[in-house]
Amino acid sequence: GWATLNWALDALSLWVFLRAFGGTLGFDALVVSFGIANVFSVIPITPGGLGIMESIYIPTLVGFGLARPLATVGVLSYRVAQYWLPIFVGWLSYLSLRVGPFSIDRKHKLGPLPRVATSQAQRGLTTVDWVEKFAPRDRTGQFPMPVFDPSDLEFSDDDTDGTLKPE
Repeated sequence: GWATLNWALDALSLWVFLRAFGGTLGFDALVVSFGIANVFSVIPITPGGLGIMESIYIPTLVGFGLARPLATVGVLSYRVAQYWLPIFVGWLSYLSLRVGPFSIDRKHKLGPLPRVATSQAQRGLTTVDWVEKFAPRDRTGQFPMPVFDPSDLEFSDDDTDGTLKPE
């Protein structure tokens, strides 16, 4: 479903980059080049198939009739948008959470944690009870943590098939 759509749109973006520089490529050439490059990219030599995909794409596309300079500039532009641009945007997003008006003040929020954990460990609370009592109820502002009370679970003693069934 979604994975197939992702791969199809990724292949389409390669085709768009090649077309942007004046290259014409048949559907079969696109599918073969894209497939071979992605099969070889799973060999865990470099992260994200960096260098491997380019070294597969360019000769394969040249073999299907694309000019080498056109294949090179199209593939390198595609890889900048497909590999490097998300890394750069992710880095900026991460940096925005560390510096500036949207930065997270972790020291202030985590300051009382060691004191609370030590005092409750001395009282003998289980991990489930501790999380239930002290975990924030609304961590993201969107999804509250579910309330779990293990004492609400009751099981029948009828164990004919080897499993416990809630009553």
